[in-house]
Amino acid sequence: MEVTEWEPEQAVAFVVRDANMEAHGRTSFEAVGPDRTVLTVVTDFPGLDESKVAFVTGLMERSVGNVKALVESET
Repeated sequence: MEVTEWEPEQAVAFVVRDANMEAHGRTSFEAVGPDRTVLTVVTDFPGLDESKVAFVTGLMERSVGNVKALVESET
């Protein structure tokens, strides 16, 4: 994993290279109130086989759910 962008409290971007795949991602954080932040996650898997889209979507949804649970546990 290589961090390609870092803006504290605003955004982080990365590229992940594995033996079988590559992924590019960016997560941004936007404060929309004193107790509320919008988290936006965008990930691209160049050349991803269409048959694996549902599997990867499930992984991404689980990851976002984990982040949400961690954030909410700290309040």
